[in-house]
Amino acid sequence: MCPSASSVPSSGQDSLMDTNTYHWVDQFQVFLTQSFHEGALISEATNSVEIRAGQSSHFKDNMLQPATAADPSIWDTGDGAGPNTSFGVGGIPNTLHAGIKQSTGNGRDSIIYVDPNVHIATGLIQLTPKSSYLCFWKMIHPNETIAHITPSEGFEWSFDPGQTTRTLRFGYEVPDSQSGNESPTWFQE
Repeated sequence: MCPSASSVPSSGQDSLMDTNTYHWVDQFQVFLTQSFHEGALISEATNSVEIRAGQSSHFKDNMLQPATAADPSIWDTGDGAGPNTSFGVGGIPNTLHAGIKQSTGNGRDSIIYVDPNVHIATGLIQLTPKSSYLCFWKMIHPNETIAHITPSEGFEWSFDPGQTTRTLRFGYEVPDSQSGNESPTWFQE
């Protein structure tokens, strides 16, 4: 954020926010977990396996096997899913749930999804990560015992297929120049 910028400009202040560039890293791992319920910390019950679109991994001999290319005809293709965007996990015991980790860079991963459903061990679960995000302002109201966080209305955006970088700016149509009563908003560049 600009040192002189603000999401609520004062009189005569046109500079609201520097431009931010976000990067999508298309690197995933799948794992299985037993700990899935509201408020639970997710811990892996199996090994993690690197996986790419069009591949599947199967649970066998108490571990996930390395991901291999799957027959393209097995994929559901609705709502952006399919062999170019989805991967699968099969043979999951009904006591475990499939989870996805995504690379966040610098050799680190973050859990982005755990399937809440119980499946029959012979089926293949198709997973399709969505590259959609929500940016919003938040105001933190601290007091002596609790911090109350009030988010603003958000701006939802996503990476287009094959795109790994997106630049966003919050401000006016002409950067750092308010036109009349123009309200600041989000812009994709």
